[in-house]
Amino acid sequence: MRSERAYDSVRRRLPGFFDLTRKNLEIVTYHTYGTPDHLEVRGRLLVAFARREANVSDSRIRNATRIVRQFLTYEVPDVAIYAGLGDKLVEGRTDEEGYFRIDLPTGNASNWMTATVSSQRARSTQALILVPPPSCEYLVISDIDDTILPTGATRMATVIRTTMLGNARTRRPFPGVADFYRSLVAGRSGADDNPVFYVSSGPWNLYRFLATFIESHELPIGPVMLRDFGVDSQTFIYGTHEDHKLHEIQRILDTYPQLPCVLIGDSGQRDPEIYATVARNNPQRVLALYIREIGSAERQAQVAGLAAELEPPMVWGLDTSVFADHAASIGLVSNR
Repeated sequence: MRSERAYDSVRRRLPGFFDLTRKNLEIVTYHTYGTPDHLEVRGRLLVAFARREANVSDSRIRNATRIVRQFLTYEVPDVAIYAGLGDKLVEGRTDEEGYFRIDLPTGNASNWMTATVSSQRARSTQALILVPPPSCEYLVISDIDDTILPTGATRMATVIRTTMLGNARTRRPFPGVADFYRSLVAGRSGADDNPVFYVSSGPWNLYRFLATFIESHELPIGPVMLRDFGVDSQTFIYGTHEDHKLHEIQRILDTYPQLPCVLIGDSGQRDPEIYATVARNNPQRVLALYIREIGSAERQAQVAGLAAELEPPMVWGLDTSVFADHAASIGLVSNR
């Protein structure tokens, strides 16, 4: 939109803002993924502000303040960013929203790789990039909201209240989720080291919250694919929920064409329809589809009808144990 572009243009010309961006910038990197030959380094360059890490003793006011600050970002465009690994150094540049994406060639990468990301105007930091090891047998692709993290995504008031009043350490995953995901990582042999990819239509502003939540609740660490809630001349938010997820999931599958996948989501929004499309577009690639049951009775009837049409069948239920039992029954995990 012209109004936002005009606002950003004026803001970046203010003397106070100019001085601040020169002295106090921060490179935020995201967990991403790659292949043995190429690593994708992603992140954002922002004006850095003092922040306090989440604590279980934090008040509701402090939690709400922290969330608000995550959305009040000052992005820094058109700045050179460098990604390095070993003797390789590649230059990229931030876009108008401060994001950067750099393709870093490598020789024989595997498991988690660590690249150094730097700029002449910010302190260097590290970026973690996952390359599935040769031992893995399948990919795990999971939604976040109402799949691993209760949010009440079907009701906006509930989402806002839940998001604002809790933090990454006080909010809890659904019972059994961490154990189930760790069993999928271990796989059939118990040592497969299958990767987990978290694909959500939430905004990149929540990346720190989600990364902390995943780590603090002992879920498998993996690449997190979120969405830019920016604006352009046609739309308020870039892309739809469904388009974003379909694109990111297909991109993962195209990156690793030799590996099948397990899809995990919930019935609150469009995960069943999205996953059905993925299964139809990628015959024989989907080993299992797990859908957590939330929402109205009418919605559950829709999901039930869709589930009956799919191959493999869509497994849905209220409790994680339903998915764990099914995974064991078809040999996705070792006997529990």
